[in-house]
Amino acid sequence: MHSQRYSQSRLHLGATGAMLWLSVAVVGAQAPTATPPAIRVYSSDIHDLEGVEIGPAPAALTLIGTRGGVFSGKIIIESDAPLMTVEGTPTELRSGSSVIPAGLCQVRYAAAWDDFTGFFAPSGPVVLHERPLPQVAPDRSGKARLPVWLTVRVPRDAAPGAYTGRLSLRSANGPLAEVPVTLEVGLWTLPPTQEYTTWIELIQSPDTLAVEYRLPLWSERHWEMMAKSFRHIGEIGSRVVYVPLIAKTNQGHSETMVRWIRRPDGTYDHDFSILDRYLDTAERNMGRPKMVVFYAWEVFLAPPSDEFVEQLRTKNSSDTPRMEARAAYRGKGPPVTVFDPATGATETVLLPPYHDPSARGLWKPVWDGIRERMRRRGLEDAMMLGMLTDWRPTDEDAAVLRELSGDIPWASCSHHAPWMRETASPAAIPVFKKTGRIGYTAMALSFQLNVNPERERHYGWKKAILHAQYWRDHYFIRRPLSACRHAAELQITGEQRGLAHLGADFWFCIRDRQGRRRASLTDIYPESYWHNLSIVTSLLAPGAEGPVATAHYEALREGIQECEARIAIEKVLTDPAARARIGEALATRAQVFLDEKHRNAYRAHGLSEEALASSGFINYRDYYNDLSPKMDSAAGSNWFIRSGWAQRTGRLFALAREVEEKKPCSPRFEHPRAVVTVRCNTGASGCGRTSASRRIPALREKVRACCARPRDSRDRA
Repeated sequence: MHSQRYSQSRLHLGATGAMLWLSVAVVGAQAPTATPPAIRVYSSDIHDLEGVEIGPAPAALTLIGTRGGVFSGKIIIESDAPLMTVEGTPTELRSGSSVIPAGLCQVRYAAAWDDFTGFFAPSGPVVLHERPLPQVAPDRSGKARLPVWLTVRVPRDAAPGAYTGRLSLRSANGPLAEVPVTLEVGLWTLPPTQEYTTWIELIQSPDTLAVEYRLPLWSERHWEMMAKSFRHIGEIGSRVVYVPLIAKTNQGHSETMVRWIRRPDGTYDHDFSILDRYLDTAERNMGRPKMVVFYAWEVFLAPPSDEFVEQLRTKNSSDTPRMEARAAYRGKGPPVTVFDPATGATETVLLPPYHDPSARGLWKPVWDGIRERMRRRGLEDAMMLGMLTDWRPTDEDAAVLRELSGDIPWASCSHHAPWMRETASPAAIPVFKKTGRIGYTAMALSFQLNVNPERERHYGWKKAILHAQYWRDHYFIRRPLSACRHAAELQITGEQRGLAHLGADFWFCIRDRQGRRRASLTDIYPESYWHNLSIVTSLLAPGAEGPVATAHYEALREGIQECEARIAIEKVLTDPAARARIGEALATRAQVFLDEKHRNAYRAHGLSEEALASSGFINYRDYYNDLSPKMDSAAGSNWFIRSGWAQRTGRLFALAREVEEKKPCSPRFEHPRAVVTVRCNTGASGCGRTSASRRIPALREKVRACCARPRDSRDRA
């Protein structure tokens, strides 16, 4: 029987930097007192985990952003005594009569991970706690340092201009500082996150949250935690949901989301309530999924031969116990959760293998129920079958799953993807031998990057096939935040759509006897171990009341926002008609800017000018054998922090607006019921002119006439 409860097994965007010295007086003391602790408040870049001061005094935050985006700044509070319960309170931000409410200005408090050391442990104050920390103790230098982040969500309808306000800081001992805040808002508007072109996949882990917070699976508190994870996942633009139909997966699923109920005659009924609520929670908090992966196959369902296992034993391979566990499944089928409604107890039961004659009858009601639910949600086209990896199902098992699922395409995460080479048409969905169609490819190797745009340009974001890069192991943990910021841009300027298979809340939740974090749930079932394809990245972290963002998450988010601006410009530059409309002078200026931004992404990874000039379009072997050894991550981070990147970000958003306002509009025709609505729909910042009529031809001409006029007159129309 399963237990119902798990037991524990420098400032951003061009801040004008600052320094403020304070002395905290002791009130009511009668005897001579010790010297009050000196407290210093200064600006620091968000990419700098060392907390180096930037800019002149006094302390100030200057953020540069645009409408519909999220932007952060950071200050450091330093003291030679412990800092007690420091709390920041932001005011509203004003620009003339325009206001960004204080509720859209979030204050967070950065700290290092608790009890987490080792190769996969992130270093520095990267966990962004949403509640004040009770105490920050001095470090080895004798100074207590607390990075305080201010993050502003700019409304999509915000008026452009410079907004000002302040951030009030106080501790348990009294006021600390009043920090001026300036936010420069551009006129360009980011698309909603669920409409991003850049592909980003963050995976939610129900079991990690249950283990971390010691909660019963599917309890109300557990659902609250998952909702928080999904909110973070949606805010960065991810739109993928995994539904385990089998237990003991590589993602650490201990139970299936369709539960089997044994009838008295030995047959089964099925409980879909967990599946239904999980999808409800995802849609309500993340947004409408673009991909729902029904996890129905795992590597232990293709067990190794005895000869292979014996070879590993002979070599004393560390993989021997895992392959032995996998070999134990020979002749057995997928594990599922059997639920007793009378007692609430669950147990794991092994069903017959998929190729067994009885399997179709057992699984058909499950898949019929899933398809009907997805049809009612309008998500049939989002269905995918999981999971392929370096090990794949037998032809017999694949045929059964294809029949049961209705021939939905597979999702895959592997080192290589041979079907990418075998696809006849770049726009065709790949088919791999008898396994079936491959709808999604997350690949750790076989990627292609373009280092130098002077030689050639690539537009991975245009690819019809959903193919994204999986940066495995420690990429998002050990590299500087400046590299995280540009991780997606390297893909969309290469031959990938974006980033794949990243853990959202897959942090190391399994602790040793000393309470130290030692493993993630991808290590808990040896039979489903994926070697170095297992997820060890977590862009979220455990907070006091649920998952919180990390500095890596925020750096990646801002980089993705820049990718969307880049794509908006490139859509015009690569369309001959649209390019002609904006004029060659603007097109050339825009391309020069984007090419320099492209090179800066590699400079931020520590690539020298010589290496930049000598590199071109490369594959993964070129990257690991030649390019990566030339990257000095620390030097790249230092260069980027001091390079004026914030001002360049502002120019990027301004350029996106300039290009957009000169390109032709694209009227979109909608027809709810008998009334037809026409909207001028040029990008996120289109003129937005709408009208409704039953006289469709006349209405079309009316809106097209609006689109033909210069944008300034359109805005007045």
